[in-house]
Amino acid sequence: MNTRCGYIALLGRPNAGKSTLLNACIGQKIVGVSRRPQTTRNKVIGISSEGDTQLVFLDTPGIHKAQGRAKINHTMNKLAWSSAADADLICYMVDASKGWTGEDTLYFSALLEHAKVPVVVLASKADALKKAKINEGVDSILSGMKDCKEASTFDQLLMDEPLLISAKQKESVESFKLKLSSALPKSPWLYGEDELTDKPERFLVSELIREQLFRKLGAELPYGCGVTIESMQTGEKIVRIKACIIVARASHKPMVIGKGGRSIKEIGKESRLSLEQHFENKVYLELFVKVKENWIDRSDLICAFQQIEEA
Repeated sequence: MNTRCGYIALLGRPNAGKSTLLNACIGQKIVGVSRRPQTTRNKVIGISSEGDTQLVFLDTPGIHKAQGRAKINHTMNKLAWSSAADADLICYMVDASKGWTGEDTLYFSALLEHAKVPVVVLASKADALKKAKINEGVDSILSGMKDCKEASTFDQLLMDEPLLISAKQKESVESFKLKLSSALPKSPWLYGEDELTDKPERFLVSELIREQLFRKLGAELPYGCGVTIESMQTGEKIVRIKACIIVARASHKPMVIGKGGRSIKEIGKESRLSLEQHFENKVYLELFVKVKENWIDRSDLICAFQQIEEA
């Protein structure tokens, strides 16, 4: 058997660059990204099939301290750790501009304690830094790695040093994928050659709209927001989409709508442009807002809402 295939979990703290790297690796945006942490809420599969290798990336919510926070934060952490358990290879990502932190020590130590597969550490967002700053960040990450490794019996680190990665540089992404390919098991491919994700079209549409909520609204509000696709009709000349923005409090609804409808119009405009790029077609997008009180603190609504997003 000459083909290789395996699951690669992308783990790390919020805003480490996991979703941006996933999109870059498969060559198309399938998950929303923003400068705000915790944009990713679900476990998303991205598939890259090249040559005789199929890399199946598992994008995950950022690992974070969930104690005292909404139940959805605990759900997101569980999704991230479950991805590590399902993987053939784990990439732990650290933002090179911020370097290693105490939280990285906490999460990476836990990873080394429980991981059953090889692990590689990535120093991400290297393109945004000057050489001196990159070196400073890498040195910080290397020191943190060594401290955790010395306190552990784990012996499957693929590299003793962090691997620099820039999702914005094609050569960096291709080199990264090539390095991972040789570490994957020999196996038949799990997905078709043309498949890019396991998620349905409606999920991808909801992600592109939710991305604009993170980009356009205030720092706190987006975490209590979600998007469901009420209807979607794909025609030869236009795609018609009706989507609902879900908020956790009645007081959030006017914030999403904005004075004179200004906010929701801007969100709708930017979402439509993103969707037109995705579909390569004209898009008519209708947005409205609905309140589901405290859904982010109710396990039944979190589960139901995730099923709606992925339906």
